[in-house]
Amino acid sequence: MNSLKLAFLFLAAMAWLASTVPASAQEHRRFLFIGDMPYYNGRVNPITDDQFVWFEDIVAPKIRKSGFEFLVHYGDFKSRGIPCSENVFRDNYSRITGLLPGKPVFYTPGDNDWTDCDDPNDENPKREMVKAYSELSRLDLLRQIFFIEKPLKLSKEWQYERQPKYPENALWRAAKVQLATVHLVGTNNGRIDILMDDENKALARVEARDQANRDWLNLVFDRASAPGNRADAVIITTQADVTEPEGSGACTDTNPKNCDAFVGFISALISHAADFN
Repeated sequence: MNSLKLAFLFLAAMAWLASTVPASAQEHRRFLFIGDMPYYNGRVNPITDDQFVWFEDIVAPKIRKSGFEFLVHYGDFKSRGIPCSENVFRDNYSRITGLLPGKPVFYTPGDNDWTDCDDPNDENPKREMVKAYSELSRLDLLRQIFFIEKPLKLSKEWQYERQPKYPENALWRAAKVQLATVHLVGTNNGRIDILMDDENKALARVEARDQANRDWLNLVFDRASAPGNRADAVIITTQADVTEPEGSGACTDTNPKNCDAFVGFISALISHAADFN
């Protein structure tokens, strides 16, 4: 994920919102988006351990004192080379949700968090071997820990909803801004590098998630456009950089892997944005 690109797009969206909403109607609300951190590899990689120490000792305390209304973590809560064990998942759940005690913390998964768990040694073959896991088993575990065991409970003013069977897809309101998470990840949205699962089964689950994402996008804009409750802007958070697919052409039965995994999402988003104006 290109974090700088996402940050730029978010700031541009906020600048646009501020310029289009009458000054008398503007509400200043402070919320934070972070992702791709902390990347650390324990004792096997002291260079990235520096980032972990920096995150724990400097960044996290500042966030806790910040007064942000809520936080969104857009995935990759660990380096690819960290094992996708249950303990690692639970540690990072506590780390992320503890960044704003008593306030909502939203999360959408990244590819490091599940789809790359079957190939953790790819990026640096010289490091100590890390245990590999079935990516589908990790996705199921991720959903259980982050979205089922302790479901986020918010008051009605948040207008909070989660998608059935895909609880990582959420939507909520902050003042006149409609926000949502959509589960799209790198590794071509999980279409490539399927190493420990039945490929047909894994690809079928990608197709189902893609359809669920399109359905969710429809609902997000329905909520944003509701008469008497119309939003001034929509912010959608996803881990994948949808402008940089790892293939080309539409994903079809004959080309399910080396395709543009995000073209359908982009097309739907463009159409909704035009209608929403």
